[in-house]
Amino acid sequence: MASKPIFGPITADDMRRNELLIKTVFPLVRDACKLSKGGFTEHQVFDGLIENRMKLWGVLRPPASLEAIVVTQAAGGVFEILALGPEFEDALAFLPMLTGEARTSKCERMRITGPKFWRKEYLTGFDLVACVFERDLTAA
Repeated sequence: MASKPIFGPITADDMRRNELLIKTVFPLVRDACKLSKGGFTEHQVFDGLIENRMKLWGVLRPPASLEAIVVTQAAGGVFEILALGPEFEDALAFLPMLTGEARTSKCERMRITGPKFWRKEYLTGFDLVACVFERDLTAA
């Protein structure tokens, strides 16, 4: 039986303290940013982490395989997933946890901008607006 993945935040301080971690995370952030089709670059993400505007989350399959990352930002009542991947299906399994984080951040909406190949069935409960998926967090 395959081990169950673990999901959690990866901070700029975590990466400063662990050179191997940044060497592992940087290529995943770059690949996830490519899926955003120019929306963000890995340099913008790392600047956002350093400035505390963005958060980075990792999907780790024990014992130590980092499979995917998620980059989020909470601003103006909207919790945005800015970049996700490269194994986006692994990261999407943690949407309920991110929804909780959005509510904790007092956001009223959750927004995911994704590549065109995503299908609506990947994001149940979200409305497709162009290539942007949104969820109203104020509904019960």
